[in-house]
Amino acid sequence: MYLTGATELRNGKRPFSTNAAEDMVRAMEPSMFFDYLGVRLDSDKAQGHDMTLNWILSDLKKPFALTLRNGVLTYREHLRHAKPDVTVTMSKATLDRISLSQVTLPVAVEAGDIKVEGDGQKLADLIGMLTTFDPAFNVVTPIAKH
Repeated sequence: MYLTGATELRNGKRPFSTNAAEDMVRAMEPSMFFDYLGVRLDSDKAQGHDMTLNWILSDLKKPFALTLRNGVLTYREHLRHAKPDVTVTMSKATLDRISLSQVTLPVAVEAGDIKVEGDGQKLADLIGMLTTFDPAFNVVTPIAKH
């Protein structure tokens, strides 16, 4: 982090390479994706929207039990909730395409790439609680106020 800050002070903020992002997303373990979802979750928006989801990656035969409670998203790998609000089933390739914004979740559902069982509105609610941020954010340089 120190060297990134020093480089930013000398050369300015670096643009974010989408090629590197694609390679990174494809190499990510699914558990890292769920960690990233937890980072992107706006906890203020999530307050009072408790839910349980089973997320299954069909090609990897890996289930994940996700729990949103008290504005915090957690998961347990290789487990399933007995009575989830919603179950989402997709391949890792579909998850990668969604992560890279190559396809949206509703389009993937409509195309049959994602199977949603249970209360699909809960999944839509979760996606609506996610925030986006610039991956090439300033590390040490102050952001000018307008």
